[in-house]
Amino acid sequence: MAYHFAIQSPASITRYLADMDFPASKQEVLWSAQLQDAQDDILNLLRRIPNQQYTNVTDVLDHLGKTGIKRLASSYMDKWLGSRTRRAE
Repeated sequence: MAYHFAIQSPASITRYLADMDFPASKQEVLWSAQLQDAQDDILNLLRRIPNQQYTNVTDVLDHLGKTGIKRLASSYMDKWLGSRTRRAE
């Protein structure tokens, strides 16, 4: 089984939040991305940010760097390594 290593760049996330009015809550950030038809992997990242007020897009990206992107990469690596281990057995 192949896994897609879709780690989004800050620019690809920013484009879905460019028209937002800040400060904004986590829910408002998520709604804005949904209204802009953000991809599922971006929405999943945004669902992982803490429930708080964000002052600007950079603030959102900083929290993604601390939580979502690292967890997503770890999750994909665990799945990938697990599938490779099963093949070797």
